[in-house]
Amino acid sequence: MRSRTAREGSVGLLTLLGLGLFGVLVLWLKGVNLGQRSYKVIVEFESASGMELGTSVRYRGINVGQVVGIKPGPNGVDISLEIKPEDLIIPRDVFIQANTSSFIGTAVIDITPRGRIPESEISAGPLSSNCSEIIICNNDRLQGQAGVEIQQLLRAGIRLIDLYSDPELFSNVKIIAENTANASEEASKLAKQLADLSETIRGEMQGISQYLRIPVISSTSSLKY
Repeated sequence: MRSRTAREGSVGLLTLLGLGLFGVLVLWLKGVNLGQRSYKVIVEFESASGMELGTSVRYRGINVGQVVGIKPGPNGVDISLEIKPEDLIIPRDVFIQANTSSFIGTAVIDITPRGRIPESEISAGPLSSNCSEIIICNNDRLQGQAGVEIQQLLRAGIRLIDLYSDPELFSNVKIIAENTANASEEASKLAKQLADLSETIRGEMQGISQYLRIPVISSTSSLKY
């Protein structure tokens, strides 16, 4: 009887241990760290293109968080960011941009500061009730901007290919090239004519100069007998 009870207890303990390990694994896959607190920031974008739950958030090129909420509104989309660790100081004057990091459309949110802030003026952290106004505090609302998307570049490239493959475009380019060549030829002829005219004028001026150097004999000069 005792061995059966011990056996059943061992099975129950292993079951609970397995469930606990499974829960920890799920939390780890979702990026939840039970030993580390965080703070949240809401960023408004015009569009949530490429963004989804779990999208990475980078500060100065370093991964510092992820997207934990997406809520469409009348004038844009509110993207909730979870920033870790809780004492990470980010200046309020920042440039927040959603960029596409791959050809499959995966987005990443980059936070780039516009300037430096004196550390002596930072009196409290983001979670503090007297959080400084020069840094990003918990539940602050900021404005984000959409960056260059791979899809936009691909569409622009396709339009450019279609434009250059248009026969009418090649015909217009050929006409322009021919007109330019004709204009260049006419300009060359005109330059040659001007050079010839300049040479002729210079010759005439030399002749006049030599003529003016000949002394003139006066009619009143005395005659020798």
